Amino acid sequence: MKYLKYYHPTESELRISKLLLAKAIIEPSDLTAENILNKFNLFVIEGDFPLSVHGLGIVLPRGLRNFEYRYQFFHEFVHNISHIGDQRKMDKNTRLKQEKQADSMAMYALIPYHMLHLIDFENNTVKNVCEIFGTNSEISNRRMEQIKNNILAHKPNYLEVHTVAFI
Repeated sequence: MKYLKYYHPTESELRISKLLLAKAIIEPSDLTAENILNKFNLFVIEGDFPLSVHGLGIVLPRGLRNFEYRYQFFHEFVHNISHIGDQRKMDKNTRLKQEKQADSMAMYALIPYHMLHLIDFENNTVKNVCEIFGTNSEISNRRMEQIKNNILAHKPNYLEVHTVAFI
């Protein structure tokens, strides 16, 4: 898509996309918890609190439904592939840094860089992204804002001249 010509993905975005592509996670329909667990040879169980055991599995809080489950799954999945260590033994700043990273990277895993070409940037983008990627409007809005800000940083006047429905 022509709008992505001026988009420069972050290192985290490229890393997530590369990992997903290496496991043949190519289409939005491949972004299911079951498929990711299978491809990365991980398990998921429900417990009292969220937890990621690096390289082994994910514990999700009991009672999560629909998008809450999906988002928490991807958040813990990102911890699993990116972070090592027991957060209970980390200082507060390190723990907060990891949580912030996991939030951003979960957004990149839910709406991966290598799938951005599927978005119709000219028509009702947020709704379009929600439908394609199974996200809620909050995550779709955050991702579209991130894309818009990135394009503006690399081509400041581009969005003023071109019709783009980011919101």
